Amino acid sequence: MYIEPKSEIAGYPALAVRKVMKHIGIRSVNADFFAYYLKTSKDVVRRVIIKLVKDGCLEKDSERKQYYRSTIEGNALPMASATKPISRKTKHVPPRKLLKY
Repeated sequence: MYIEPKSEIAGYPALAVRKVMKHIGIRSVNADFFAYYLKTSKDVVRRVIIKLVKDGCLEKDSERKQYYRSTIEGNALPMASATKPISRKTKHVPPRKLLKY
């Protein structure tokens, strides 16, 4: 999975949301958890949560109201790369030549 570094999820930087998803792991979390890690208001957090539920990254916890847990797609988000994939042209170039000092 690839994330464009400057992309947004519900008006919030995708890389920040990816970082929050890393912290969720297997536990159930609520809007306060997102607000703490995103350092923003609950209004913004609600939009982010709604978008993540629509995208299949979060689902409502069946045991606890107002709590969410990560799905399989949500578990892939923290592992998403924000660097562009190497093209076929450059795959045979030694890594030292690709790095800019």
